[in-house]
Amino acid sequence: NSARVIVPITTKTPQTAQNAMATLEQNRSGGGTIFLPAFQAAYGLIPQTSSEKYHIIFLTDGEDSGSVPQCET
Repeated sequence: NSARVIVPITTKTPQTAQNAMATLEQNRSGGGTIFLPAFQAAYGLIPQTSSEKYHIIFLTDGEDSGSVPQCET
């Protein structure tokens, strides 16, 4: 159960935005999304920025497969 950062924290410029889009376009899903480690990894990066505002963008190709208990319907 691990997560990886695809695009590191950066200041947005036209070049960094273009680089981020190119990186995301090359990324391929592998299935087995487990949400909690991804959120923990993103939260752990926040101290690395001195910005007053920041955004965490979470992309997934499916449903959580294990980190959040499922509710019965």
